[in-house]
Amino acid sequence: MNIDIAQDEQVHDAVPMFKTPLSQPISFEVAKADIDHMRAEAAGLQIAGPDDKAGFKTVYDLRQVIKRQRVAVKKRQDELKRPHIDYNREVDQLAKELTEPMEEIENGLALKEKAYNDERERIAREKALFLQKRTEGRINQLRAIGYEWNPSTESYSRFYYVDDEEKTDVINFDDIKEMEDEEYAPILTDAQAIHEAEQARLAEEKRRYKEEQERIKAEQQAEADKLAEERRKIVEQQEELKRQQDELNNTIRLNRGKRLIEAGYTESSGNYFHPNHNVRYDSLLSFTDEQFDALIQQAVDYDRRFEERKRQAQIEEAERIKAEQKAEKEKLRANRERQKLLAPDKKTVKDFFKKLKSHPFPFLPDLQPETVALLGEFNESLAQLINQYQTKLDEL
Repeated sequence: MNIDIAQDEQVHDAVPMFKTPLSQPISFEVAKADIDHMRAEAAGLQIAGPDDKAGFKTVYDLRQVIKRQRVAVKKRQDELKRPHIDYNREVDQLAKELTEPMEEIENGLALKEKAYNDERERIAREKALFLQKRTEGRINQLRAIGYEWNPSTESYSRFYYVDDEEKTDVINFDDIKEMEDEEYAPILTDAQAIHEAEQARLAEEKRRYKEEQERIKAEQQAEADKLAEERRKIVEQQEELKRQQDELNNTIRLNRGKRLIEAGYTESSGNYFHPNHNVRYDSLLSFTDEQFDALIQQAVDYDRRFEERKRQAQIEEAERIKAEQKAEKEKLRANRERQKLLAPDKKTVKDFFKKLKSHPFPFLPDLQPETVALLGEFNESLAQLINQYQTKLDEL
């Protein structure tokens, strides 16, 4: 049997015939001889390699024909099995004898297809990995020479200068991925040459800038040294002026301190004290000469007024004492005169008091205790009253 795999499968005339219990022959559209022919045909098919698309299609088409024949046998098997179980068993046995060899052939062809597909997938993966690594390598090369990613244009670009004119170099991402090495190499070479020229230009600019900075630094250092020398001289002059001023200030403090002492101030811990005014040591320089002279004069005037008030007070005190002594003498004289006039009266009154104190208590018989107590209280009060007035009499 000659199987044309480019056309639909043929209906074969030579089919095995079996009688059934129902006198229905068991017939299939495929005979064992046809299967042998399929096996021989499949064994002769080969796929030369991953690029042999025609060979792959021949294997694929033959497998599809065999698959359809096998499916048709299975379908016919189901039809024949329905009338009777024994009949079905015979059908199954015959179908198995037909389908198993075809499945072996089909599986062999499927393995060839799988090997073809696996190899193409492996090659595709290796190619994708190669392209990915190549793209990454190219991107790294471009970045190393100044290219930057521009997402808006999906490209890598950079700026550089030629004769002080700004230039722009752009490479599309698709070109980076898809260009062959022979096409990409000149572009990279030109880009590297431009980068080297740009780096040389930048290095020259950096060198000139560094020279200019060193020149400016040298000028600034010279100016700084000059200013430092001028400041040193100014500092020396200021220190000398300060030393002279300190000497003058010390002399002024010493002289003013002496004048304060002479003016009546007392000195303690460097400060000067006076009833009229106190002067701190650190304020001695705060006065002008006129102010300090006025301060000294105030102290002198204060001391003069103090002495005058002191002398006046002494005079007034002496006069007061003299007046008091005179008044005391007059008082003593007047008292003697008064005592002389009072002497007869005092004697008469004293005799009267004496008689009252010595007057016997009248005897009154049959007095009640309360009456006796009352008279005793009266006699005691009378004695106290006489003593009080006796004292007042002596004080007259």
